[in-house]
Amino acid sequence: MSRGELLDAIVLRVYDVGEADRFCVFLTRERGRIAARASGARKLQSRLGGALQMRRHITLGLKEGSSGFIVTSALLAEEPQATPDFQSFVCMEQGMEILLSLVQHEHPLPDVFDATLCFIRQGDCSPSCALLWYQLRLLHLLGFLPEQEEIERLAALTPLECAFLSHTFEGRLRSTNSAELGTLRSLCSRMLDDQLQRPLRSASFRAILDTAATAA
Repeated sequence: MSRGELLDAIVLRVYDVGEADRFCVFLTRERGRIAARASGARKLQSRLGGALQMRRHITLGLKEGSSGFIVTSALLAEEPQATPDFQSFVCMEQGMEILLSLVQHEHPLPDVFDATLCFIRQGDCSPSCALLWYQLRLLHLLGFLPEQEEIERLAALTPLECAFLSHTFEGRLRSTNSAELGTLRSLCSRMLDDQLQRPLRSASFRAILDTAATAA
């Protein structure tokens, strides 16, 4: 990477370090997953802090130092999404945690980047439906999901689930009644259990939401 290169990036995680620095994990279109330190980002006069927030889409400037990558600039690439409600926040957290578990190294994954942008924007799709779409999309793009024809042959999917799966393989997020996607959700959960190295920390919060939704 050349000094001062600009990258199309999504902020996945931020950690406060030292007295005023911030350590960030990004997904970039050009380089895949990258971690970098933003010196002084928590100072009031810093121009970095406003852009280095989770799930922000930014134009990221980096340089490589002796101890790793250093953030040189961070500008919003689009207006931030509205503050999510609790259900949206939990689904977003679970999606980001899955992404971080499945994508470990620097490697360009432009389709994964586009899917992640689509997921954090969500549009008019419910959080639960968007999360299922994103999970299946990640599994497909990373080579963990069988082809659509094989899934339909082995699983008793409803016509609605077949349409949802078709949209997922095509990269289209469409609003769907998530309560009618139970077979796909079970299939996705089993496949994620096979691929993830450890249980998701966000899963306990998601279980609370699912229980509340069932009770309602």
